[in-house]
Amino acid sequence: MSHSILIAHGIWDSAFMQRLYTSQLWHYRPSNWSALWGVSAVRQLSTAPVGASIDLREARKFAQLADQWWDASGPFAPLHRLNPTRCKFIRDVACEALGLDARPAEVFRGLNVLDVGCGGGILSESMARMGAQVHGIDITDDNIKVAQLHAASDPLIRERTK
Repeated sequence: MSHSILIAHGIWDSAFMQRLYTSQLWHYRPSNWSALWGVSAVRQLSTAPVGASIDLREARKFAQLADQWWDASGPFAPLHRLNPTRCKFIRDVACEALGLDARPAEVFRGLNVLDVGCGGGILSESMARMGAQVHGIDITDDNIKVAQLHAASDPLIRERTK
């Protein structure tokens, strides 16, 4: 059985996910955090259109910082420090939702991940190291270019990300 998870973060959190939730376009089982990650735990309720969710000021800000995504002591240093905890949380929740054993290093082998708001690819690369096939999307082309360049330096990551 093939599973997929959606990870939405960054500038998508407040606007996109809130509108998605409040518009009743998607319904999350509030008692189960895994509903936010496991596609099998999400059901479509309607196809009502959702308004624009992109904050152009935020997009410009992140475009201006694009060349600093992988500087662990730069403006994204807190994100680099948080990333291991974030990955553990995603791993634990996804494994619980999908009935996977959380112990293997490549626990997400065979899993497809859509990383919405991937920025420079910090989380995307971590998910790929855990075995997932990752598709990162971002509204800022500069961020995508940085993510692609960084992923290209590691054959395993390059093979597992797009």
